[in-house]
Amino acid sequence: MNFNYARLSSLPLVFALLSGCASTLPVIETKIARVDLPAINVITKRELGDTLLSYTVTSTKPSVRTLGNLKYGSKVIPPQTLIPNGGNRHVKKFILEKGPLVSGYQVGVCLDTEEHAFFLSTLYGDCESVLMLRNYQRTPYENTDYIDMHAPQFNQQLIYNGRLGPQIKFLYREVTGGYLRNSFTQEVQYDLNESNIIGFKGARIEIIESSNRNITYKVIKPFLN
Repeated sequence: MNFNYARLSSLPLVFALLSGCASTLPVIETKIARVDLPAINVITKRELGDTLLSYTVTSTKPSVRTLGNLKYGSKVIPPQTLIPNGGNRHVKKFILEKGPLVSGYQVGVCLDTEEHAFFLSTLYGDCESVLMLRNYQRTPYENTDYIDMHAPQFNQQLIYNGRLGPQIKFLYREVTGGYLRNSFTQEVQYDLNESNIIGFKGARIEIIESSNRNITYKVIKPFLN
């Protein structure tokens, strides 16, 4: 995903995590993010059933992006933005989105912020045990935000539903809290003989080419919210 499309709001939601011994950990700031896909004025091609345009409200958390590979035995963990998963003042815990699985779970990654180095967690996701052997991997990284696209608070989608003659059809739906709301599902269609620019809920899309299987288009304006 290209994070250039994300526009972060200035209203942070702040929560504190507590350690097992009840001492207060550093405050982790969670922000609200708006993500519009695809980018404006970029020619895009999709197939029947694909989402042409989406607007998502979700959350972001401070994270890091690895700029080089990490290793798990002989396996390679490619560069990626890590999913924050707690930690303490000196060790941050993360989950991988892309990497080797152990017993069906993604390998956990720990970041020692004093050593500026990574090491792998135990199979239980533990990064803090004093008995751990920390085999440091000094892979370069940078601070960034993790945008959680897997648990959207709100999502609008315009889905390509095919073409019949000059009529081009779409399915519009809204998803709240990860659940499809039937009352917010609607079929819409347009006559391309009238115009090759369609509009719906503030969005404007230029249809460049379409068939019953594929569509080539360009977003002029995203959903208005």
